[in-house]
Amino acid sequence: MDRSLEQDDDAPFPLSELRERISQKTYEWLQKSEEEEAAWKANVEETNFLFHTSSEDEEYYPRVQEWCSSLTKVDGIGGYFTEDVDQEVKVEDGALRVKYILSDAGGGHGDDLWAASRYVSNILADDQKCRDILKPLLENTGNNSERNLLLGLNMVELGAGAGLPSWTAMHCGARVVSTDQAIPDRIRCMAECAERNLRHMKSRKDTLADEGKPRFWNNAESARVCPCNWGDDEQLDEVINLLNNEGKQKEGRCLFDVLIAADCIYIPESHGLLLESIDKLLSEPGLALLPFALHGNTKDEIVW
Repeated sequence: MDRSLEQDDDAPFPLSELRERISQKTYEWLQKSEEEEAAWKANVEETNFLFHTSSEDEEYYPRVQEWCSSLTKVDGIGGYFTEDVDQEVKVEDGALRVKYILSDAGGGHGDDLWAASRYVSNILADDQKCRDILKPLLENTGNNSERNLLLGLNMVELGAGAGLPSWTAMHCGARVVSTDQAIPDRIRCMAECAERNLRHMKSRKDTLADEGKPRFWNNAESARVCPCNWGDDEQLDEVINLLNNEGKQKEGRCLFDVLIAADCIYIPESHGLLLESIDKLLSEPGLALLPFALHGNTKDEIVW
């Protein structure tokens, strides 16, 4: 694999460097989780339990990875079981380069970068494809621009996992709130992704005109991450509050223009709670995108 796709600094950011990406409530929750994990590890070490350590013969997988948009590969370059592993990766000129981290806590969910997530991210990164898929929303808002279609829009992602669509939209100028289940390591990884991608955006020298940078950066700096279990009114209210009174207003609340839930509908029992959450978060002209794959866990017709 092309090592240019890897992050040089693979170590986790200190929690203190993630405070701007999360609410005070989420910060205290993550802080408590870290303290409990540290106490558990100390107790285990006292009992002389041997932790597994990697050997030099084991294949190296960086903690911080990179996905790139592509005009020729429908899912972009990088991610879950792609043909790019162990061969030279050719990144196209002008491609978005997005940092992501797979959480250790997932059990087949947040610890994979699923095809639906890569697919919709690649659409968001392509101005023409993005215009096609957002056409109903753009017509309602009177947006006739040819580029930067996500600039200034409010976007929320449910069941984000690695959050690739969130960080792609962030690079494209959207104001983003990225959410997933209340699993500490997963939320922490997502918050670190938001911070890493913000720093990556600010380090770019050739992709934005000087006059355009402040608006992209200001929107990226508003990116937030929080736990959100579908159907939980208190947590859904926190998601809305994280927009900080920006965006579309309805009954005094700030709502979202675009909602993405990638590969989140393969469990039919969760459809009701997902729909309730979409109804609460989405603005009146807003657009929900639910790309998915069939997992074979139930009848196909039940899924859609």
